[in-house]
Amino acid sequence: MTKSDIYLITSDAVKIIRDLGTREVIDSFAMIKEITGSVDDIIEILKSPEMVRNMENIQLISVALGSASTNVKTMQAELHQTGITGETKLFIEAIKDKLGKSKREEKDFASAGNMKFQDLRFQMP
Repeated sequence: MTKSDIYLITSDAVKIIRDLGTREVIDSFAMIKEITGSVDDIIEILKSPEMVRNMENIQLISVALGSASTNVKTMQAELHQTGITGETKLFIEAIKDKLGKSKREEKDFASAGNMKFQDLRFQMP
């Protein structure tokens, strides 16, 4: 290592130390310290028994929603296999043809459709 290398290294070190003392860098360090304190507070809150329980409940809800989704898909497939969905569609189209399109007739149509759906639900094993 030559004398000029030592001079460059020393000069660079002095520049870095001088830059560390500027107002902007000091403000940045203060902000980092403040953020770190906030993060520590958040971590402590997340470790509390209430939050742990909440996170466990969220996980259970997520699992239950996944299970419910699977059950709905299975039920939909079973309904499709039995032909009820096709029959219901044909039934609805037939009612639409007979009732026409007036508002009162649409309400009658909805009521008749609900009754038919209830009948089909009670007929399922």
